[in-house]
Amino acid sequence: MQLVVDAMGEETRRIRDEIQSLRQMTTAQLKAKYREVFGEETRSNHKQPPFRRIPWRMQANALGRSVGARPPTRARDRQRRRPAHPGA
Repeated sequence: MQLVVDAMGEETRRIRDEIQSLRQMTTAQLKAKYREVFGEETRSNHKQPPFRRIPWRMQANALGRSVGARPPTRARDRQRRRPAHPGA
């Protein structure tokens, strides 16, 4: 059990360090990293969208989770939690 926790701790530290390095990247570097992580070009020419999506995918990959085409958003999360019928 301890070995699994240690392995996840190492993975978490590695991802955290990689995310820190993303902060220093230029837009062109982020676009290249996005291509590496997602296997496709980003549609954005701005820094923020790839900066948000790259860590999301890296964390999902590290945890072995299957992920959809887009990261979750607060609006979609709220909608999923909302009951189908308010009076029910």
